This record gives sequence, C-alpha cells and structure tokens, in this order.
Amino acid sequence: MKTSVEDLLLESLKIEGETGNEKRISDFYADQCRKLGLDVFQDANHNVIAVLDSSQCKIINFNGHMDTKPVDNIKPRIEDSLVYGRGACDMRGGIASMLDSAEALVKNKQMKGKVVYTFVVCEESGTREIRHKGTPSVIEYLQKNGLTPDTVIVGESSQTNYSKTGIGYTLCDGERGRYTIDITIVGEAAHGAWGSELGINAHALAGKIVHELCCLERNEKIDKESNLHAKFGIIEEGTHNLVPGTCPIQIDIRYSSNIALKGIMKAVLESVKNNLNYGEKKGEYSFKGTPMGNPCTNIENIFIEKLLCAYRTVTGKEPNKTKSKFGTDGRLIRELLGKNIPIYIAGPGYQYIAHTKNENVPIQHLKDYSRIYTETVLSYLSR
Repeated sequence: MKTSVEDLLLESLKIEGETGNEKRISDFYADQCRKLGLDVFQDANHNVIAVLDSSQCKIINFNGHMDTKPVDNIKPRIEDSLVYGRGACDMRGGIASMLDSAEALVKNKQMKGKVVYTFVVCEESGTREIRHKGTPSVIEYLQKNGLTPDTVIVGESSQTNYSKTGIGYTLCDGERGRYTIDITIVGEAAHGAWGSELGINAHALAGKIVHELCCLERNEKIDKESNLHAKFGIIEEGTHNLVPGTCPIQIDIRYSSNIALKGIMKAVLESVKNNLNYGEKKGEYSFKGTPMGNPCTNIENIFIEKLLCAYRTVTGKEPNKTKSKFGTDGRLIRELLGKNIPIYIAGPGYQYIAHTKNENVPIQHLKDYSRIYTETVLSYLSR
C-alpha cells in the first residue's frame, strides 16, 4: 500500500459516505484490501468482508463502520498533528489503523489463524431495521461461510478520558446500558384569551421538568459511570391562540448497572411529580420506558491478556479499562454470537469529539493503534 496511515485516512475522508450512501467509500476500502492481497467480498448492501488467511482455526474479527453522520463544513485536512474531517474519529480513523496493521500482518509469516476485516454500512442509523443491513448481515455471512470469529475488536474511538496527558489509552471492555423514557405532560388546553385562568400550560410544566432533569445529570444521585439527557419531543398543540394541553419529553439514559438505572428512574419520576403544580392547579403525566440494551462487560480471557500486553508494549503505559460511553455494533455482535464471545472497543480518537464541528483524530493515535492491533494478532494467533 505504501501510504502513511494519516494520508490513507485523509484520502478516505474526502469521500462522502453518510448512512445510505456508502457505495463509493465501500469501493475505496475494497480496493485498498485487494491491493494488500486480501480475499475481498462486497455484498449487495456494500459491506466489505476481507480475509487474511493462514489456514488455521482461530479467527479474529476487526469490525468498523464506513458510514458517517451527514457531512458539514469540516474540511478534510491535516493540521497540528491532527487529521480533521467528518468521520475522522467515528470511525474511519479506526479503519485506517486496521488497514495499516493489515499491511504489516501480510508481510509477517508467523501468524497462525485468520483475520477477518468487516467494514460495514448503516451503523449511524437510529433504527435496528436499517442497521441490520450492516453488521448483523455481515455476521450472518461469516457464520454461513465458516468465518465465525472467536473474538472481535470494534475499532471505534475508545478514549473516554478528557485528560490528554498522564494516562494511557482507554480499552473499553463493554458498553453501558441504554434506556429511554417517554413522558407526556398533560395540562389542559384553553383559548389563548383566557390563558392560565382556564388552562394548564403543558409546555410550561415540561420546561420546568426538563430544566430540573438537566441539573439532575450533575447531581450526586447519578453515579459517575451513568448519565441522562432530557429533551423535548415534538412540541404539539403549540399553535397560535391556544394554551397547549400536552407536551412530550424524551429522556435518554446511559447506565452502568441495573442498580444505577433504578436510582436514575426514581430520581426522574420524583422530578416529574414535583413539577406538575400550575398555580392552584396541577397537571398530569403518562410514562413509557423502553429498554434499548443492557450493560455488558467481558469476562476475563486469554485474548484480553494479549490485548492489554500490546497496549503496554506500544505505549509503555497501563491502559485505562472501562465501558464505552457510546453504543457500538459490538452490542449487536454479542446478541448474534452469544454473551461469552470477547468483544472489545479499541480505537484511535476521543469519543467526545465524535459528531462535533471539529471532529479529528491525533496522528499518533492512528500509528499506535495500528501497532496495538498488529501486536495483539501476532501474540494471540501464534500460540
């Protein structure tokens, strides 16, 4: 390939590929894999499956999504040792490190196993039906073709710490759970001329509740590994000359344990109930909770020993081990392959930079994760 990892990433960032529009970026990655001598297959959804095969039984899967959020005014560029562009850290940076590592592995003759690279579509979609075109579809292909992995590395940005010095890279050995609460505040509609004399303004009640919930996120009632985000839904009945009778609120909860979730839900309901007073009147509410995925953490295994050792070898520091702040396709893989399969989120970039107006990834991260991937594969597949 003979291209630096940062230049490879920069080239990929010049290709638009938001969810549903991945064909061009799929062709780009498929071409890069062919240049490396990998066996490449592209399915009808534009997923890329590339295999480095040494004809032994153990299989490592590197998974990464090609799609991005819609492209805005981020100009793809290299500046101050950072690569900027939509998708730089979420997650074409991880794919660039995977391909750079693959080039090193192709040249190495000591590997005894298979490495399967799966670059998928539709990860950024908000619905499972659309996301099924990506990783779930690919897993089905791997299972049908004798390529079911023994372990998986998802190359999403895994650095969750805000401090950029004095701490090693972060390895996410699981994901937080996700739970949404839909609450509809019910007031009493009335003609605008009578206002609060006859009506109960549901928007006013909802505003108080959302404000308190936003404060609650920074409250001691929420444990450090969990958080919540409260937002208005579609504000209906907000027409001219009408006191609105209803207002929806949606609360997105990311939680570390079932105990933490129960505590958060209790605090949320207390906030709602305490803010329904409207003068001498009182509004009502309806409540619906929807589980979106339970928290998951890997059991200790030989693979994580190799992965942690690779972190130490490459960086000279002890990695920080935690749960991912955001959701990844790792959860879908676990559901399809079983809870005992080791799935780790390990990739370049800071999670809090994803989807922002200055999305970027440090070049040093790209290089280090390429080496971490290579060291892990050679150590695990040479046993």
